[in-house]
Amino acid sequence: MKKYFFSISFYAWSIFLLFMLLYAISTVGIMNSVDAPQYALTKSLLINRSISIDNYTQYITPDYALYKNHYYSIRSPFESIFAIPFYLIATPLSRLTAPPYDIHHLGITSESTIESLTTIYNAFFGALTITLLFLFCFLLTKDIFASFFSATAFGLGTLFWKYSSTFQRHSALMFFFLLFFYLLHKNLHMNNKFYTFLIGLSCGLCIALDNVYFALLPIVIFIFIKDYFNKSLLKTIKNIIFFNLGFLPPIITIMVFNFLS
Repeated sequence: MKKYFFSISFYAWSIFLLFMLLYAISTVGIMNSVDAPQYALTKSLLINRSISIDNYTQYITPDYALYKNHYYSIRSPFESIFAIPFYLIATPLSRLTAPPYDIHHLGITSESTIESLTTIYNAFFGALTITLLFLFCFLLTKDIFASFFSATAFGLGTLFWKYSSTFQRHSALMFFFLLFFYLLHKNLHMNNKFYTFLIGLSCGLCIALDNVYFALLPIVIFIFIKDYFNKSLLKTIKNIIFFNLGFLPPIITIMVFNFLS
């Protein structure tokens, strides 16, 4: 392996901090149907201990469902769940910051300062995605320049920048999607049980964020079938159990959320 002036972890941390800063300063809290339902659910989970968004309905059209006189977000609840720690930090920090556009803009409200700071959760997942892309490229090529160029080109030259600075699912979804294949590449024969658990978790979170990603399951099923013919039945069953320990919690969470709403 080539020797580099700095360690790979140094390059990875540098990429993460660079894109975290870039995406974070690009965020803005504009209330509209793209972000208001997710933010409303985050707030309701913490303040009202409820999954309804009755107290925050001004900008949620058309991304809501009305059931028994209660309003519910029709977007994945994991977008809101991931934002909870950032909302907790944003609330006290909002006193030290000015609202976007000095409130003189359509969609800017008194909540916009807190929302803008809460949206940093997307910048966090965006930066994680670019970092993981760099590590994945390096795993495949062992070329640090090609890996760095690929990661920065994706982070700066695509719509991913926009999606990482607004309240959307794409940055978190892309991170778990990439993590699924990264870990699958490192653990193709399912020998590492912890990796198998994380593969299941990343697969489950992808589906929980966007059910189109059920398309990942045939890949996993094929690997388990292949695993069965190469190993004993007992080892295959153990791998399936470890996979489902990660996979099922996000799926069950979505099912419970849909049942309650």
